[in-house]
Amino acid sequence: MNLPKTWVVLLTLLLAAMAMVPMVSAETISAQTNIAAMSDESGAQKDGTIQKLPDFMPSIKDKVSYEEMQRLMKNYTPPPPVPESDMARIIFSKSWFTQNDKDPRADRVQLTFPVAWLDNPPVTDGEAVVLLRVPKRVLKLDDMNPDPGMITVSYPDMYFREFSNLMMINLTSQAQKINLETDLEESDELSAPTVYKSQKLYETDGIDRQVRAIYVRDPSYSVNAVTGRIGSGSFTNKGETFLNYDEHEIYLDRSGDVIEFIIQFSDTGQSFAWVAVYDEGNWVTPWDWLNIELTGLSIKLVDYKLYILSGGVYDIWLYDYDTNTWHNIQYNDTDNPSTIINQIMGSTELDTVGGISKNFFARSTRCRVEETRSGTTWYWAPETFDWWNYTPDEQYVQIESTIDEDNIITIHRVGDEF
Repeated sequence: MNLPKTWVVLLTLLLAAMAMVPMVSAETISAQTNIAAMSDESGAQKDGTIQKLPDFMPSIKDKVSYEEMQRLMKNYTPPPPVPESDMARIIFSKSWFTQNDKDPRADRVQLTFPVAWLDNPPVTDGEAVVLLRVPKRVLKLDDMNPDPGMITVSYPDMYFREFSNLMMINLTSQAQKINLETDLEESDELSAPTVYKSQKLYETDGIDRQVRAIYVRDPSYSVNAVTGRIGSGSFTNKGETFLNYDEHEIYLDRSGDVIEFIIQFSDTGQSFAWVAVYDEGNWVTPWDWLNIELTGLSIKLVDYKLYILSGGVYDIWLYDYDTNTWHNIQYNDTDNPSTIINQIMGSTELDTVGGISKNFFARSTRCRVEETRSGTTWYWAPETFDWWNYTPDEQYVQIESTIDEDNIITIHRVGDEF
């Protein structure tokens, strides 16, 4: 069928216009979309207003040089885990656990149980049991039940560990994690690092790139806590010299107050999960303040939790899936502290020494922003945060973001092919 030339022109213009419409909701948001190409309504919230983005967007590469980071990694000291005296151990019979999990999803568990079970679980010596081991303070902060005699919590299924009987809890250091394979499917493309001798550090200027995926708080909610998951994935390097930072940046309601949850790749194949706190634009925490090395681990997943407490205290937690350990530290922002979270941004940042001349690639897993709390009520992140936009696309760095029913997903990549 032959179309008149005018219809061909109109059809071409229509298709071009359709290509400029951002894809949100359950569809993948194109990482190639440029802010300048978006419609005038981009960034509008559910109530039609436009939330102002922060003037300050932190960049680790501006705070620490390549050479200084090499020194820090060489002298890395792991943080101590939360002591056992501060951990809650709740034991359920397997049959009760199976019958009372109210979450239909395979990778989540929601349970309600009496506070008395913390000290006296109703299980017998011979039956199969399930153990939930979390810090006591986390359990209190996550409790959704208004009844002081009951506890209701919702956690990833991998927080729960199954044992054949009570005795095995104390005898077994590493036991089966329920549905472990299901969660690890998200960590696709995992591989052992392929490392080659690094190129010489030429005295030419490095190449620095960064790109962000931005979500803004729905003004109907006053979000004071957030949970999520980050993890390292694929890596290969044939001689390039670089550092890569893949981040969930949590912007608070005071200018320059930001908390970053970071996956870091170095050109040698080392990887770390760590936390940086910015107070009024100043990076105020040491690199190894709260930092877990992921290099060579069998499970490269880390959960994070941030609670904004009264009195300017930011309560920050990391959970290491490989070692089943919790790590915690608090930052006390005593002068005019923030009280709520305004924006959440996924960020991919690249810091190089000299030009890009060698093949390299690094990719984080499907990082997730999971739950947020407004007041005392917990919500899934897409309920309280709306999609805003990408920052302009830049060479060598890539970020993709999706919104599914429960989580905000970010995928981070760097490499010479992007």
